[in-house]
Amino acid sequence: MMQSSVRKALKKAAVALAFYILVLAVASLQPALAGVRGLFVGDDFISNLNPTLVANTKVSGYNTIIIFEVNVNPSGDLTGPNGELLVHDGVYVGNSSWGAQLASLKAEPTGINRIEMALGGWGGPSFPAIQSLVNSQGTGSGSILYQNFLALHNATNVDAIDFDDETTYDLNTSVPFGRMLNSLGMWVTLCPYQNESYWVSLLADLGPFNAYGGCVDAVYLQCYDGGAGNNPASWVSGFSGFNKVYPGVWTNVETLPATGLSTVTTKMRNWQNSCGINGGFIWNNTTDPPANDPWSLALANGLDTPYFNIISGASGGALDLANGSSGPNAVVDQWANINGGTNQYWSLLPTAGGSHFEIVAWATGQALGILGASTSNGAQTITNNYAGTSDQQWDLIDAGSGLFNLRNVKSGLMLDLDSGSTANGAKTQQWQSTGGVNQLWRLQPTGSYYIRAASGKYINVAGAGTANGSTIIQYNYQTNPWFQWNFNFDSSGWYGLRGVGAPTSCICLINGSYSLGADCDIWNDVGNPDQRIRIEPKLDGNFKFYFSHTGYSWDMSGATGNGVPLEQWSDDTNPWQEFALERIPSTNVLYQSTVLLGGQGLSCGTHTFIMQTDGNLVEYNGTTALWASGTSGNSGAYCTMQSDGNLVVYSSSGAALWASGTPGNSAAYVTLQSDGNVVVYSYTNTALWSTGTAGR
Repeated sequence: MMQSSVRKALKKAAVALAFYILVLAVASLQPALAGVRGLFVGDDFISNLNPTLVANTKVSGYNTIIIFEVNVNPSGDLTGPNGELLVHDGVYVGNSSWGAQLASLKAEPTGINRIEMALGGWGGPSFPAIQSLVNSQGTGSGSILYQNFLALHNATNVDAIDFDDETTYDLNTSVPFGRMLNSLGMWVTLCPYQNESYWVSLLADLGPFNAYGGCVDAVYLQCYDGGAGNNPASWVSGFSGFNKVYPGVWTNVETLPATGLSTVTTKMRNWQNSCGINGGFIWNNTTDPPANDPWSLALANGLDTPYFNIISGASGGALDLANGSSGPNAVVDQWANINGGTNQYWSLLPTAGGSHFEIVAWATGQALGILGASTSNGAQTITNNYAGTSDQQWDLIDAGSGLFNLRNVKSGLMLDLDSGSTANGAKTQQWQSTGGVNQLWRLQPTGSYYIRAASGKYINVAGAGTANGSTIIQYNYQTNPWFQWNFNFDSSGWYGLRGVGAPTSCICLINGSYSLGADCDIWNDVGNPDQRIRIEPKLDGNFKFYFSHTGYSWDMSGATGNGVPLEQWSDDTNPWQEFALERIPSTNVLYQSTVLLGGQGLSCGTHTFIMQTDGNLVEYNGTTALWASGTSGNSGAYCTMQSDGNLVVYSSSGAALWASGTPGNSAAYVTLQSDGNVVVYSYTNTALWSTGTAGR
């Protein structure tokens, strides 16, 4: 029975209070989020965490800080990297303001949501001391390790202790020590560079974080110096698919070129494509981070930042980086939005302080701005390396129906499609506000996404349901298709949000309800208004979702438990109405019973195999089409690798439009090879069909 709005409001208030109480109670045991952008920092974060350093770090672009290092001494005393005494005989004796200073790093507005402290490092005393102390005293409440780490946690509320053991590798003492830390309210993270078998055993014995518990919620894999040969894919496999492996790079051997992508971005993208990593870290010799650290931007551009096609409301054409150029003052114009090319992918990143947006070209990592920083009508849009200046910053103005104006901060003028032209290569520029449709833009999310609620849990179809009426809930992170979502463009700025596990169904309101507090389910997508949502980026990096027919926002009612249903509520500023989008990395393989929806595809090097939004399945090398299924003109079509081995393009109504002609081959798969050929292979690796594009 539907509750009255008064009763529902009281329920929301009670749940909100419970939410804040729970957050206070378990703040130190929030698991590491997908999309980690970590930085190892040094002694200044212990002895000199001054207001300037705090302010810069909060807007540096990182979300995770790992303090290197806290040392465990043979006596059990905890000291900083320069020997400063922090804890002695179960009593915190360090700087009395340290806890408050660390807390200020997380105080809004900030990008920092997690603080860790590292133990170990090459030649450090910690793990030999831990080995000796555990062997002599154990890890019970009377042991010096228990007492000292309890005092450290009480003083700092640190989220996790990072194990950087590079010498001892003793499971018999590391495992009980890690369990002790977890019992005190701290996660354990691992920071290996060699001896993979030891770390695999340690993760297994401590338990990876999942729906059933576990002590370890992240692995920071050193891919530099002694670990330079590490392949994250090998470690992910060794860890039995544990998805929170975050490779790190060293600034001494990486580049930040004046034009083009940083090597950090390139490495992260390659690792993401090879094994699905969705986080990483920077080792910058413990140098203090500046505001808008260019290394953090290089990291973000290589990871799971959501990206969009920015589509003209007048023409349907896309904002396009002409020829994918990475040169200075690279021209941005309009081009038809059909080719899935990466030169049409853009990220919207909040600027330092969360006041505006930076619009970043995925292909080059450069920022959208105005030629010559002009304030004149008609000035050309271009990209350059981000300099933090106002001509490269934009405000997103809601224009209704899922459309937006994009206003340049310096000039106050609008992003404008010249004369509303439909021509490829038409000029995009800035112009004073006219209220015209040529100044309206929609944001088309590209690819598949996990959707994370404020609780840290993820939106999914309960019970892996595919039937009409299967409910939408939040739950601990899982990698199955019922946690994965695609934005299927419908009209204007509205989308059907379809699940990968049920590709012809989308999120809607039960019985199309208009009531506050109504819950959500999935239903076959027939285009009803309650099946349509719009998306709005927020300046904290999160997103809000609104239903078309009511204008109400998605809402989790402040509840943090597994199984809580997604509902609608009137728009407000509560955090449970904001959600994070975590982009699911594309790969070069499509296995049986998996689906490519419009905008999705496979990638390998410069080649892409894309199910376009117009219904055509196309292979490209860069922007050059090599092969196509010839099925354009079928908006909403999708491609699936069937369980019988046939690769088929279906219309939105389920009619077969094209097929590879390879049925009768159970467990077959399709792969986009490094030579450019797309091949359907049997489970014995016999080629069954191909595009014939090898070497092109």
